Amino acid sequence: MKRLVLILLALPLIISSGFAQTVTFDATLDPAGSFTTDPAPIEGKIVKGSGDHVSADKLVVELDKVKTGISMRDGHMREKYLDTKKYPNATLTDLVGDGGKFKGKLTVRDKTKDVEGTYKIEGETAKAEFDIKVSDYGIDAPNYHGVGLEDGVKLHVVSPLSADTSKEAQPPGAKPSSLPSASPKDAKKTPKAKASKKADAKADASKE
Repeated sequence: MKRLVLILLALPLIISSGFAQTVTFDATLDPAGSFTTDPAPIEGKIVKGSGDHVSADKLVVELDKVKTGISMRDGHMREKYLDTKKYPNATLTDLVGDGGKFKGKLTVRDKTKDVEGTYKIEGETAKAEFDIKVSDYGIDAPNYHGVGLEDGVKLHVVSPLSADTSKEAQPPGAKPSSLPSASPKDAKKTPKAKASKKADAKADASKE
């Protein structure tokens, strides 16, 4: 009974972890150290096509939900550098991937840059990573209590894959249905049927 209770209590965590769609950031500090943010939720979906082809129209991260592990540093980052009140989201668009490599466009603070990275598919989940430079998005070199942040940041994305429903599946060997044949009543209305009727009338007249 106790074991059943423990399983039931853990079930929400198992479900959320198995289907969570998240992004984390790896940052290197200057002069030394590093940190990885807590997983932040992503809105949108990555679609799996044939083979290992993947695509996504739009993935959105609410930047206020990115946490570095130090609440004061989080507030400093959001207010001074990301300006999340004016630019609340980071958006990845036009993502297309094949053969373990992908390209897309990342928009932060209304500045859009091309990005590219790698990915792998594990079962029904895609795991991707790519590098950016914070200076590309008009962000000054962050500094918190004398500790700076290096320009390069690595992003890790984990997302369940959605099936491609853009085309309706056709059964193997299926052929387009043929047009319905004309009914006998309709056939009488055709020119050929009328011509045959006139020929029969002439034949009857010649016999009289």
